[in-house]
Amino acid sequence: HWKPDPRLFLHAAETMGFEPKNCIVIEDSDHGIHAAKTAGMQVYGYAGRTPKYKLENAGATIIEDMRALINILPSF
Repeated sequence: HWKPDPRLFLHAAETMGFEPKNCIVIEDSDHGIHAAKTAGMQVYGYAGRTPKYKLENAGATIIEDMRALINILPSF
């Protein structure tokens, strides 16, 4: 199934033993953002090559540099 169908994200979470609400998705497409949000996951939109407004309009929190993840993601 293709995005924006959430089943890919739900399958990944289930396979890894996580509840969707405890997952964070980094996406660079509006379809992927819609899929992750529909799955009940927190979504960050990577605006490296995708226009920021598209990711924001889809409902993602924007990051423009992957190095920013160290300050966003919880430590394990």
